[in-house]
Amino acid sequence: MSPRIAVEEQQEVRKAELVRATFQEVSEKGFSDTTLEDIAQRAGVSKGVLLYYFRSKEDLFLSAFKHSILMLRDRLRQTVASVSDPVEKIRAIVRTSFVSAKANRKFYQAYLDLLSMGTRQEAFKQLNARFYENCLAMDAEIITEGVRQGLFRPDADPGVLRAIVDGLMLQWLFDENKSFEDYQQRCEVALLRYLQG
Repeated sequence: MSPRIAVEEQQEVRKAELVRATFQEVSEKGFSDTTLEDIAQRAGVSKGVLLYYFRSKEDLFLSAFKHSILMLRDRLRQTVASVSDPVEKIRAIVRTSFVSAKANRKFYQAYLDLLSMGTRQEAFKQLNARFYENCLAMDAEIITEGVRQGLFRPDADPGVLRAIVDGLMLQWLFDENKSFEDYQQRCEVALLRYLQG
């Protein structure tokens, strides 16, 4: 391996570490209360190192946002691809979306904070739009196959699937009376009831 390639690989590893540290800080403190100093301290580097790899705080946060949603997208794809039956694919979406109370709370606290930036910054908006396009395309494929097999209603809308998952996840975040498992079960039942009409 050439020295230049080795340096580039080290830089990519360092950038990934900084992105993970950013996501951790945002999930704990929120975007507005997270400083570059907080991220640098968590990552064990100086603020100058952060600014060497990322032009600004927003650039760093955009990278963290991208990392988090690409990880979720990839997990969804892998889990859905691991089963062939359309009903099992829907169950796989629920399992992947509702991992555990701790993991989901951490992810959604950061995701919602970073998502709110999409209302003000075009790069965040575009990134989230691409994420949803991918999700909707995957959901549409599942629905098409389910319709072909006579399992799902032909007028099922992939946007409704995404709305059910996201809506129930948001309700869970604010509901202190029902457990994570209750919401996970409600999501699966609601999706299948909608699809099977």
